[in-house]
Amino acid sequence: ALPIFSGGGATIVDREGRRYLDATGGLWFADVGFGREEIGAAVAAQMTRLHAYSSFGAYVVDIGLELADRLAASAPIPDAKVFLASGGSEGVETAAKLVRRYWDAVGRPGRQTIVTREFSYHGMAAYGTALAGIAPNREGYGGQLVADVEIVPAMDVDAVRALFEAHGERIGAFFGEPVIGAGGVYAPPDGYWPAIAELCRRHDVLLVADEVVTGFGRTGTPFAIDRWGVVPDMIAMGKGISGGYAPLGAVAVREPHRDAFRRSGSSFEHIFTFGGNPVSMAAGLAVLDILDREGLLTRAAAMEPAFRAAL
Repeated sequence: ALPIFSGGGATIVDREGRRYLDATGGLWFADVGFGREEIGAAVAAQMTRLHAYSSFGAYVVDIGLELADRLAASAPIPDAKVFLASGGSEGVETAAKLVRRYWDAVGRPGRQTIVTREFSYHGMAAYGTALAGIAPNREGYGGQLVADVEIVPAMDVDAVRALFEAHGERIGAFFGEPVIGAGGVYAPPDGYWPAIAELCRRHDVLLVADEVVTGFGRTGTPFAIDRWGVVPDMIAMGKGISGGYAPLGAVAVREPHRDAFRRSGSSFEHIFTFGGNPVSMAAGLAVLDILDREGLLTRAAAMEPAFRAAL
């Protein structure tokens, strides 16, 4: 193991003072770099004002409303509603539970199957483990950790079409990373995501974009799915949402899916103690400010052709 002592910008430093270019951005979270004093100041100020409180039932932390509004405005989902969590795995867990509760709330509880892809990575909680397309991440837990999961080849639209046509009445959602990350960093072929989105619309399947790795400018757009003009039903977020300065995750959801619970008289009983923690949200707002102020999304897009040429 390499013990890391400090970091600044795109550089990390070990205990002996050796410096390394951190090409991965930590575990793909350091979208604004290490050692940003303005983020530390924002976190410290929030910690002394209100370090924690529940955003459950009748309560909400004021800074959570601000962050949720910012996230909703940046997501390619009209009238999005945002659920705040403590990290990307919790974001995926929340989205998967929302899928199944949604179909139950609208009177179609048979739509329980969630489709995921070979090589996919969706975190390490129960749903994320069950949805893993990386076999060692999924196997060895005594059968299916979560039942009713189908895994399709990573970039095969025809396989998805065949599955939907044969079993569409029991499929609740298609989960996918816009660009496969931990499974090997695979970008989709031209036309893949628009074709998947059309199949989901035709067969009434919810489309969930896992943007935990690809969100917040990593691909030069607010979310990677923006590059193909696709509007998903839900977006799971994490990692770069707070630059790694504090644990933070979220899910953006289309309003009709949230409203289904009100119409049916049911509710979504789901909460994390530190979901929407005000200290984490202060870090998230500071990161969003930096991304905007320093034009980092534009910078990433401008660097892409040079990086592709170098590869």
